Amino acid sequence: NTHMGMCRSSSSQSGSSQPVLDVTTKMEALRQIISYNTVHFIEGANKLNVRRNQVLIDSIEPFIKFNNKKELKVLFEGENKSAQSDAGGFSKEWFTCVAQELLNPDNKLFTKCDADKISYFISEDSEEEKDRDDKFFFVGLFMAKAIFDKIPLNL
Repeated sequence: NTHMGMCRSSSSQSGSSQPVLDVTTKMEALRQIISYNTVHFIEGANKLNVRRNQVLIDSIEPFIKFNNKKELKVLFEGENKSAQSDAGGFSKEWFTCVAQELLNPDNKLFTKCDADKISYFISEDSEEEKDRDDKFFFVGLFMAKAIFDKIPLNL
């Protein structure tokens, strides 16, 4: 018997009947949970102006101050005149450029694992960097923003 999306199923062990939700009710419950837990963009945008050859240096300080629930508009110096021209392409390109720079050995943040050549570890050389904490805080925010914006990172 089905009543309001539920059917009764008898349990052989306890002798009591337990409600079993039908697929439609389960789907609606899942939609409600997802809707409740979804974090939406808030109005406005964070505008980031960077030089392509200094993308990491130009990004860290302003990005740390941003509200990551706002849309990100990236301007590469000398390449586009208005944040309005970014339909997401410059921002996606920025994520790729920054990810490459984060893994660049010259920046002393990460080092490739010798064993498998695909894993990265925090570089021992990073301890020498004066702005090390800001850089790693940026890495965390950067990864969170990529996830929030559903940007795949080709690392």
